Amino acid sequence: MRFLQLLSIALAPALCGCVTMGGVAEHVDPVEAQLIKRLSSELCKVNFTYQGEIIKTETVRAAFVGVSDILDTGVDEGRVASLIIKGNAQKVTYNPHTAMAYCGSSPTSSDGFVYYDRVSQTLVDQGGDPEIYFRRVKVHEAYLADEDARKLKDPKQSLQKTRMIDATFPIHVKWEGIAEALVGSIREVRVGSKGAMAIELPESFGICTGEYVYTGHNIGTWKVTCPNHLKASGTFQSGKGAHGEGSDNFGRKITYTIDTEG
Repeated sequence: MRFLQLLSIALAPALCGCVTMGGVAEHVDPVEAQLIKRLSSELCKVNFTYQGEIIKTETVRAAFVGVSDILDTGVDEGRVASLIIKGNAQKVTYNPHTAMAYCGSSPTSSDGFVYYDRVSQTLVDQGGDPEIYFRRVKVHEAYLADEDARKLKDPKQSLQKTRMIDATFPIHVKWEGIAEALVGSIREVRVGSKGAMAIELPESFGICTGEYVYTGHNIGTWKVTCPNHLKASGTFQSGKGAHGEGSDNFGRKITYTIDTEG
């Protein structure tokens, strides 16, 4: 009888689909799960209580973190993990591209923007760039301020009339002295005439971040900062797609085209 009791205890987590302490659910990528465990030990705290009061707070130990699920946030390119820490449910949301993370129930605001609360050194070490996130926050806050101003002028105006543009497109870059053909993607977040951008080029080159502004009808200026202390700026023209030109801080010519029709 004692053996059957022990056996039922041992089988209980498997039968109910639960994750044991430090375990990983079968459908979860084990490599990403290990990353989540490291993030948890970097970001999360666990409270010890006695008679309803917190008596001690400690950093989570990765070995005690169980990972039951990892999904896309559905809002940005981030990920959200469902965890079991010391028997309690917890979530960690993170964005590998911006190196931002959040330990808690949900960092998504009522208007759908993900407000992470800290930079993860673990994600920075893997190539994430927090500057991308901070630029997005600036653009989003400008958008909200503009929306508030419009509501004061006309409370009946709908959000859709001047919505924020957030889109990703293919980009082809020719950079003198570096490459004749760099193919990557550009994410633009724009409100009105001003926008922020993150350009992801082949892994050997990295991610450039910057901003642009329309100075007239379908024309404007841009500037970016790239890895290895590279900076560049220039002008652009939009229409069916966009194309631009400029130069970097070493005087090398740059041209690019963006395909918005695909």
